[in-house]
Amino acid sequence: MNLHFGLSPNFVDIIFDKLIEINKNGTSILLVEQNAQMALEVCYRGYVFEVGSIALEGKKEDLIKNEKVKKYIWGDNDYLFPASLRLKS
Repeated sequence: MNLHFGLSPNFVDIIFDKLIEINKNGTSILLVEQNAQMALEVCYRGYVFEVGSIALEGKKEDLIKNEKVKKYIWGDNDYLFPASLRLKS
């Protein structure tokens, strides 16, 4: 489920709050989300997919410290848009 697709930011926050509440009551949740920063805030474990394969996996704390994940979350044009994929001007 991609939680933020077509939803207002306030509604996404409400849904994430409900997911946290459900999880605290003992229910495991599998969350597929493109907003890595938000997903890492609520998870215990994460899997990072790259071109359909698992590129990284681990505990939240380890993923947050990972340089590749940091670049993705906080932005790095060379990582997000490598020169080989950029349009020629």
